[in-house]
Amino acid sequence: MTPRARQPALPRSLVGLAWSLSPKVVIALAAFSLVVNLTMLAAPLYMLQVYDRVLASGSVPTLVLLTLATLAVMGAAAGLELFRSEILTRLGLRFDMAWSERLLRQLLAEAGGRRPQAPGQPLRDVETVRGLLGGQAPIACLDAPWAPLFLVVLFALHPLLGILGLAASFGLAAIAAGTEMATAGPVRESSTRSIAAHRIVQSAERNAGVVMAMGMLEGVLKRWREAHDGALVAHGGAGDRRAVFRGLTKFVRPAFQTGVLGLGAFLAVRAEISPGSIVAASIVLGRALAPIEQGVGSWREFVLARQAYQRLKDAARAIAEGPPERLKLPAPKGRLSVEDVSVVAREGVPPVLDRIAFTVAPGEVLALMGPSGAGKTTLLKILAGIWTPSRGSARLDEAELCHWDAGQLGRHVGYLPQEIGLFDVTVAENICRLGHADPQAIVDAARLAGAHEMILRLPEGYGTRAGEGGSQLSAGQRQRVGLARAFYGNPSVVLLDEPNAHLDAAGEEALRRAIVDLKAKGTTFVIAMHGKGLLAVTDRVLTLDNGRMEGILARAQASDTLPPQMRRSRKIVELNNARLARRAGKASA
Repeated sequence: MTPRARQPALPRSLVGLAWSLSPKVVIALAAFSLVVNLTMLAAPLYMLQVYDRVLASGSVPTLVLLTLATLAVMGAAAGLELFRSEILTRLGLRFDMAWSERLLRQLLAEAGGRRPQAPGQPLRDVETVRGLLGGQAPIACLDAPWAPLFLVVLFALHPLLGILGLAASFGLAAIAAGTEMATAGPVRESSTRSIAAHRIVQSAERNAGVVMAMGMLEGVLKRWREAHDGALVAHGGAGDRRAVFRGLTKFVRPAFQTGVLGLGAFLAVRAEISPGSIVAASIVLGRALAPIEQGVGSWREFVLARQAYQRLKDAARAIAEGPPERLKLPAPKGRLSVEDVSVVAREGVPPVLDRIAFTVAPGEVLALMGPSGAGKTTLLKILAGIWTPSRGSARLDEAELCHWDAGQLGRHVGYLPQEIGLFDVTVAENICRLGHADPQAIVDAARLAGAHEMILRLPEGYGTRAGEGGSQLSAGQRQRVGLARAFYGNPSVVLLDEPNAHLDAAGEEALRRAIVDLKAKGTTFVIAMHGKGLLAVTDRVLTLDNGRMEGILARAQASDTLPPQMRRSRKIVELNNARLARRAGKASA
């Protein structure tokens, strides 16, 4: 295996992010911003010439020429503004395309690894940052460095006008800083509580049936209300403080513009500047203050995006180092080996699985039996490559499951979880695992699962949409479609978690026939079961209790009183004694 190229980590700041996406685009944006700001001098220069030259000379041709030239420059400025906005929008799209898929892969990996802290939150954070990059805040940041240009023009008109403009700039900058200090905390708290409320809603949606059936609605609403109300209070507090600073901005800027008009008039009366300089100074000051005022107006957007970006950096650290490039292995024959596998949920609690070891030969059917919570589902997830054991290894054809490329492994494994979740696409697309639709293979898998006739009776047959999570189908229909999906593509290994839970007698008989047919083709089965409905088609039975392996018996040794008999079986005692002896030998060695 060769290491895959290191995935780039997210830069420390949003400015660094823009530069990392495309340095050439950032340079082009800076150049466009310079030109745009230079064109903004057209209006004050126009007024200066009109008041000082046209009115004095009464030359209409000069007025027409000045007007046309100024309109041409303003049109060019508008075009550059539009182009700049489009570039920023595409920069945001580039960021989305560069990171959304990586983060989605990480989300799914974490969900499989039992660490879904905030489902979907990184993708929402990507949308927030993308919205900032394509909004007005970057334009304010791009224009701000050129504000001194307008202050230079004010100083050129008269030093006092320049000093007043400088004071106005510092005043609005202080308001911007005050906005940051006053609102950052409440905005952060509002965002955190909103995420918590969203988690509660997602959990309630997933378990809506249980919530309504067991009278848990009021409890869910109470927890949601606490998080939601806290978010509203924090949001309201941030909004109130922001409104104060926005109102202060609305006063300070007109006050300074009024002041520059008054100062200009005073200087004109003293004949220190021309009358045209009064209007020109007012326009130039407005342009110098516009980026700061625009930044204050979009401050909440900027703060939310900055917080979202910080969360994204935390999420991106997990994928900064790409997984090793997996060598493409030959198609597996189906031999499964579990070697001293343990799974510890968290420190200080008993392991979910404790030193499990067994082997399943190609074409063999192994049943997992034991009480609820014994670890059967966890063991199946280990064999499916969904979870990684805390200790030990699970192998397919002698290669550890973690060494298989996930895409390649998935083509050779069929898996039916306890809770069958279907996608809101057609039944056919669900069966073919959202991949290339091979009609014959889809029908073959459905026939094998005993689902073909059932599917044909659906409103649109194989073209019927399953609904979110399979909500348009009954539990039995979902079970059969899930089995067809597990059988699709003639997998080498099929892992079934209580596959007959929602099947009637005919469905269970069809499942038994499918297991026999696939077993004859060399398919390996590991089936977690509670009842004895599928016991007749199994070769061996492995029993689990509290995460420990009690033993493995051939089906012939497992009579109709399987669970109690197995617990008292002399064979199990012998197996346990042999295992303890092996452990003692390893410890002494």
